[in-house]
Amino acid sequence: MKYKKQIRLGPFTLNMNDQQWRLFLVAVAVFVCLIIIGLVSLIHNRPVRNNYITTRSEALGLPPFITDEMVFTLLQTQSSYGLPASTGLAQIIQESGFGSFGPHGESGQGLSELAYSYNNLFGIKYWEHSFRVNFKVGSVEMLTFEDEGENYDWRDYAFMTFGSFHDCIIFRSKMLQASPYAENVSPWLNANDGAYTSERANGFAEALTAAGWATHGIYDQQLIALMEQWDLYRFDNMSKADFLR
Repeated sequence: MKYKKQIRLGPFTLNMNDQQWRLFLVAVAVFVCLIIIGLVSLIHNRPVRNNYITTRSEALGLPPFITDEMVFTLLQTQSSYGLPASTGLAQIIQESGFGSFGPHGESGQGLSELAYSYNNLFGIKYWEHSFRVNFKVGSVEMLTFEDEGENYDWRDYAFMTFGSFHDCIIFRSKMLQASPYAENVSPWLNANDGAYTSERANGFAEALTAAGWATHGIYDQQLIALMEQWDLYRFDNMSKADFLR
């Protein structure tokens, strides 16, 4: 019999005629195509790695894991919806800051794994019927340390995943415009008139806790302490144009 090709697979040798060789090539081509399709799908569905530009944020004395994208998007939601930027920054620091992932992570000045790998800056848990905000979200299972009244315990939860920090911050803004948050925070919204006070920002943080954002009973006190420590109140009367100057 006339053979077209010999293929060695370890100690084995396969002898193939013309027809078998053609079928073999077709099978290899299909296999390679499937691998390429799988890789493209994986890349498409995985959250994007953000550009960690911190030029303006660092100049303003913010922690090194706070990016310009985070600040600018919080100022955007402040301008559009009256959500004080100070509390958003404090939540990012509290929920995701001083972790070991991403830039500066080796010195404990990075982000949490949930924030760095999945762009979830606020520890937002996943629920099946959560509203979508014109971008794709998913979920990931992770352990988290929860305050269960008088007890603290590690629990496995499904958390939201986002395509970018921007998407996560926009999603938070939609959450705060829906129940149970909207009715609690509405008295403390920022009118963007240049006269927003630290007392009102503190009231917003207390309203978040009252609405049940976090299980920790002193969550508002933690946010207020961070707003004072990093002077985050200054961002409440800052415009996007001011930040970019």
